[in-house]
Amino acid sequence: MGSRSHCPRDKHGRKKVAWTAFEDQIVKDYVKNHGAGKWDKLSKETGECLKRSGNSVRLRWLNYLRPDINTSSITEYEEDLLIRLHKLLGNRWSLIARRIPGRTENQVKNYWNSTLKKKLSQKNLCEELCNWTLEDSSSPVPTTDQDDPHWTKKNVYEEGQACQG
Repeated sequence: MGSRSHCPRDKHGRKKVAWTAFEDQIVKDYVKNHGAGKWDKLSKETGECLKRSGNSVRLRWLNYLRPDINTSSITEYEEDLLIRLHKLLGNRWSLIARRIPGRTENQVKNYWNSTLKKKLSQKNLCEELCNWTLEDSSSPVPTTDQDDPHWTKKNVYEEGQACQG
């Protein structure tokens, strides 16, 4: 009997293989010439060069290859904004990411799950960070304006609320 490969596979049984620089360039060139979208068409047109599903290509573009993606570390301001938006919107990462320019929903979700949940689970920090609330709940969700007058510090623990994680 031969040895079995223990390579991770997707739900269709295809091997999960890391993207190469060559594949990334194919996607970038396609978007430059045809615009973003019609990912199945790209996948079919490239045949053997790009053995990826249309959805895989779409996710690669949205999460890694778009030129407007900010790949630097999350700033203190972005972290604060993420905490406040999560308090307001919950785990709606797409809505949150749209309000933090240059960040993808994967970036904000992964940062929340890998970093902020741990920070917020520490009681003293949780009390400090979860004390932000909207003065006027009828106002729209704030943008990235640091001086937004609708946000004020308020002790939500006195109101019987606790941090959401």
